[in-house]
Amino acid sequence: MSIPLRVPTLLACTITLCACASSLEEAYVPAEFAGSASAFEADSTLQADERAIYLAALAYASPESSSYDPNRAIHLLERLLTLHPRSRYANHARYIHQLLGEVDRLDTLATEATEERDSLAAELAGEREQVEALQEDLWELTVRADAHEAIAMSLRREILQRDARIRQLEDELSALKKIDLNRPLTR
Repeated sequence: MSIPLRVPTLLACTITLCACASSLEEAYVPAEFAGSASAFEADSTLQADERAIYLAALAYASPESSSYDPNRAIHLLERLLTLHPRSRYANHARYIHQLLGEVDRLDTLATEATEERDSLAAELAGEREQVEALQEDLWELTVRADAHEAIAMSLRREILQRDARIRQLEDELSALKKIDLNRPLTR
């Protein structure tokens, strides 16, 4: 159970304890949660005792207990309500049962949210890797395009130079033809 969910549970247990009769308050010592739970489990004569079931359920329901086990607490509270529906602890047992059910529901939601967050984080990491790969490809293509553009510009300059040289040679050829045509024929 996550820390934020334990705080409301602890507060709920504290409120419940404050509402209990004074004899129960004296018998219920938070520092002895683990001992209470162990004693209950070890003594089969306590398994049907309404007060023992209730105290053991509180020990299992309390997040500060080393014997914290909300599922076991729910089971014991259900047993208490089944065996002793009119017990002086019945109302408290129903309330704690509801709280533990809500805590379990919220834990499930938190787990699902965490799993979804982790899944989305993994998906995002994959997408980032893909973006990085595409950026590298884009960079490589940009470098190639720049190189091809430089080659194209060089070829354009060369074409212009050759065109100029061809015009120059054509002009020289025309001049030579005129000279040749103007020259008298010698036999």
